[in-house]
Amino acid sequence: MISPQQKARSLPGWRGQLLIALCIISGLITGVVITRLIKPGALGNAHALPWQLRAEDRQHYMVAIALDYAQRGDAARALEQLVALGPQQDPWQELADAACALGSSGYLASSSGIRALHLVVELYRGQGRSGCAERLLPPLEPPAEKPSASPVPDARATALPSKTPLPARPQRGGFVPTRPAQRRFDLLELREFCDPARPALLEFAIVDLRGRGIPGARIRVGWPPQQENIFLSGLQPERGDAFADFVMQEAVEYSIDMAANESNDSEAVVLGRQACSGEQGASLTSYILRYVAR
Repeated sequence: MISPQQKARSLPGWRGQLLIALCIISGLITGVVITRLIKPGALGNAHALPWQLRAEDRQHYMVAIALDYAQRGDAARALEQLVALGPQQDPWQELADAACALGSSGYLASSSGIRALHLVVELYRGQGRSGCAERLLPPLEPPAEKPSASPVPDARATALPSKTPLPARPQRGGFVPTRPAQRRFDLLELREFCDPARPALLEFAIVDLRGRGIPGARIRVGWPPQQENIFLSGLQPERGDAFADFVMQEAVEYSIDMAANESNDSEAVVLGRQACSGEQGASLTSYILRYVAR
């Protein structure tokens, strides 16, 4: 028979166990709410499906697809992986556009990045597509050859001079200057815009293969009869090293190129002043020209 004292001790026991169980259930519910509702992106893209990736991660995922294709040679598998990304256009062309974006954003800063983009270009060109990455990519460097073993020096070799050789004599008028390295400038982008606040304007962006602005690049704008204006990029520091601009006159056609830079063989672009109409009202057509230096 249970005494009244034992009954008094047993009642708080089951109540305590019930309280502990309720606390555990409450904690589980709170954890789910925090992880699912308050911080749904805490894991980032680590476990996201391909179509859930951010734009930048999608581009790197496409590079991984090209690397996989280089190993397997399976174009059908590569297409299936591209389709899994949920492209908004032709998957192969989206691959070409991604390579163009990577090549313009510093992806070519390393030799591994250059080799990877070459594989991407090889993949989409094999499917009949094209993009600006083909113009941005520098050629692949051949693998370095292993140095051969140095021969044992001959004891009868000519002795080194005991005096430091004198510098070359200056020619008349001073030393002959070293010829600077030549650069070729290719037109990467030509785009029209219509803005009443900036009518009939040529805006230039001169960049290198890493997308960095090049100050001091010589730009030539010519118009009939045999007139031209040569100016430099980077003269407006508030607009960046790549920037230069030129205001067009009425009813005149202009030829624009980088031929002011020695040994440049880029083709001239001919543009004219014409009326346009945009969201901000009627104006005169302006242009953005983006050149990349090789």
